[in-house]
Amino acid sequence: MMNRALFAAAVVVLIACDQAAKQLALADGSAVINSGVALSFLSGSNLLSLLVAACGLILVGWIYRDTVRNRTLHRPEYAAYALLVAGGTANLIDRFIHGGVVDFIRIWIIPTFNLADAMISTGIVLLLVLAHYYGTAQRADNQR
Repeated sequence: MMNRALFAAAVVVLIACDQAAKQLALADGSAVINSGVALSFLSGSNLLSLLVAACGLILVGWIYRDTVRNRTLHRPEYAAYALLVAGGTANLIDRFIHGGVVDFIRIWIIPTFNLADAMISTGIVLLLVLAHYYGTAQRADNQR
């Protein structure tokens, strides 16, 4: 069982790391503002970007609320949800402050992204792996 304060603290620390990295990237000029959504989709469409931000805010709030209320999750699941909430919140902060997300990580063939994007992707992959792991463990327990 995860302590609510520990979960919230993890989310705050992850957001702070993301925002600090983005400020450094903005200061040295290596950052770009992505006003679109994933892979710059809908870039330049303010109304649609605002709608996506509103949906993101609702989704992040819902995940946070359900996660802190859930007493049956395993610690790795809490970590995955903390990554999702922190990444989503960090990108929402960017949208409200900069009008888009601050992207600065460039890897050869992959579109430019940021730490919050990496948190979201890692959280999703971790949840998928854990769903398989805990599902397999539960099936094994049921067969005994």
